[in-house]
Amino acid sequence: AANDASLLCIRARCLYAKGDLDNALRHCKQAMRSDPDNTEIKAILRKVKDVEATKAAGTAAYSAGDYDLAVEEWTKCIALDTNATALNSKLWCNCANARTKMDPPQHEAAVRDCDKAIRLDPNFQKAFLRRAESNLTIGDKPCIMKAINDYERVAELQQRGPTREASADI
Repeated sequence: AANDASLLCIRARCLYAKGDLDNALRHCKQAMRSDPDNTEIKAILRKVKDVEATKAAGTAAYSAGDYDLAVEEWTKCIALDTNATALNSKLWCNCANARTKMDPPQHEAAVRDCDKAIRLDPNFQKAFLRRAESNLTIGDKPCIMKAINDYERVAELQQRGPTREASADI
């Protein structure tokens, strides 16, 4: 049972690293059932729960149209684990999207959030597309040139083959 728990714990860590919080949480709970006194599993479970709850609070705020709160919650979620690059790239991209919906829209801040997402995942097509849209909306010549470069980068990534889809749900 302890060996099963260890394997489930490793799997949970891998899923968490990929940004798959639901399955990481499921594996942590299954590991806890096999070895309820394991402190390593308890720590991972607590971290995954904290990250999931904070991410969910941001998503709920976004759905309710409270874009400032959504950005605040997602930024808190990023701070909970700065090493969770797969998840954090998605969260920065989500922040960028929320900023474009604010009144007035914050396209410059959205570009900076997309920069952060792309630094974490240089193949994240959706972040390139979102940054290009904000740069086009800003509309000065340097921003338009940056948007063109981002669209060209997405075309390159799509020609290379399987990467995170530009239309993938976040």
